[in-house]
Amino acid sequence: MTEAITKWMDDVKNGNYPSEKESYGLPDKAKAAMKQKSKTNKAE
Repeated sequence: MTEAITKWMDDVKNGNYPSEKESYGLPDKAKAAMKQKSKTNKAE
């Protein structure tokens, strides 16, 4: 168990986890909405 956690920590520290395989994508429509909201918040 300790070995598995150590390997996981190394992957996280080295930027190998999460990879595209372990991640959920954000639909383009949602990205655009978040970007627009971010711009609106900066203007306030």
